[in-house]
Parts: sequence; structure tokens; C-alpha cells
Amino acid sequence: MVFLSDPDAQPASRATILRSLYGLTPTECRLADLLAQGCELSDAAERLRMAAGTARFHLKVVFRKTGARRQADLVRLMAGLPSGWPGNVEA
Repeated sequence: MVFLSDPDAQPASRATILRSLYGLTPTECRLADLLAQGCELSDAAERLRMAAGTARFHLKVVFRKTGARRQADLVRLMAGLPSGWPGNVEA
């Protein structure tokens, strides 16, 4: 994948990039972001005020949409997103 950018343009948020590339929902973006920041799934679920089972469901959907098979794959994918966006997802 090749990313082209205009140095004068306002950088897109990570959520915008995730939504446009992979079709993630705002909740899926927030969960993926927390996991990329090093949160365990149970901690991410708590921070998002959802049950652990709901977080697992969302994570499976994120995996399906992104092609990731493990959390490490997802973190690697997110680390490879274009730079210049804020550290936290705006969803």
C-alpha cells in the first residue's frame, strides 16, 4: 500500500483513515485504538463501558474487516497507518 499526502493539507484522524480504508465503525475504531495503545481487551472493554463479550465481538469484526488474525497483527497494521494524525481516535 502506498500513501500519498499533501504536506499543506490538514492530516486526517486515525478514525477517518480506519473508516475509509476498512469500513470500521466509531466503536470499532475506539477499540482498535485502545488495543494499539497497549490496553488488554478487558481493560479496553471497561474503558469503553461494554461487556467483555461485546468487546470480543467487536474485535472479531475488526479482524474480519482488516484481515488481521491476532491483536499483534492489528497493532502492526495500525502502526503502519500514515503519520500525522492525533494519538487518539476521534470517533
